[in-house]
Amino acid sequence: MPRHELMAYDYSRMSSELWGFVVKNLPRADQRSCLSVSRPFRDLARIRLFPQLTIHIGMWKAEKDEGFFDDDTALMERRKVANVEILQCIARDANFAKIVDFRLLDFGDLPQFKTLQTLSLAGEPRQFPLYMRYEEVDSRITACVKKAPDTLLRLSVWCDSVWAAPPSVFFGLHELSLQDPQSLDKFSSVLMQCSQLRALNILVRDAACGPELTKAFSAVPSALPYLVSFKLICYGCVSIVDPNHVITFLRDRKDIRRLDLALNKPFADVEAYARFLGVFTGLPQLEVVGLELEGQEFTREHMQLLDERLPLGLSALLLTW
Repeated sequence: MPRHELMAYDYSRMSSELWGFVVKNLPRADQRSCLSVSRPFRDLARIRLFPQLTIHIGMWKAEKDEGFFDDDTALMERRKVANVEILQCIARDANFAKIVDFRLLDFGDLPQFKTLQTLSLAGEPRQFPLYMRYEEVDSRITACVKKAPDTLLRLSVWCDSVWAAPPSVFFGLHELSLQDPQSLDKFSSVLMQCSQLRALNILVRDAACGPELTKAFSAVPSALPYLVSFKLICYGCVSIVDPNHVITFLRDRKDIRRLDLALNKPFADVEAYARFLGVFTGLPQLEVVGLELEGQEFTREHMQLLDERLPLGLSALLLTW
């Protein structure tokens, strides 16, 4: 009778380049499993699982947390722990250290990244060294945005620096995030330039931004034809007094899947609340919704109106009243 052969396979018979191709095309969960198979497999999987390591440097912590909000202090603590763990992992493993490219960057180094796709310069001034004045922070961010390459797909900018970006940057963007701008008087022209935009995130607190937002939305109601995610968060001194402009801008956008709104304006009565819910008209693909609403009280009638207007395919709802 023929002798049975063992089913074991000699992995060394296939080159590491071919195994690298195999690991590259595995599902993410299987790539993580490869970390525990053997050292060669771990090295192949690690390049795929960790193509980019981010170490946040610049949030300088005061001796006794003076001048920081609790959220800022907590964020600094989390980043400090994460930084230590990443650096310890690199230090323990020589093979891992070989694939890590350390760079100490200044804003003037940005043009060397000819294929840069993501640029995030958003955050509170507390994320910069304490010795740096507000005006200097703003000027350095603006200087960086001016040099942004037109290969960007995602741009996240703090304050008014976004207006300094070259027009060619906006043409190919897929995601734009504006955090705490002081003015939005140029916003309508940016909307027209962002013809490929998929996600728009706006966080505003300056009183002048409310009227400028509604003016921009009403001026270019057909802009952003490929929009799938929209976030508008108003707080502090700004509010959207008349939400009809926002509602009209979003209506009948059949590709939108995520919507997050906080207009910072209490509803005078149930009728005003019902008119606001018209924002869901013509959004059949909506899956995730976040609403921060204000009024005297949230009644059964409010709940019934909301239930009648929400799309059937909704999978997640965060409602704050």
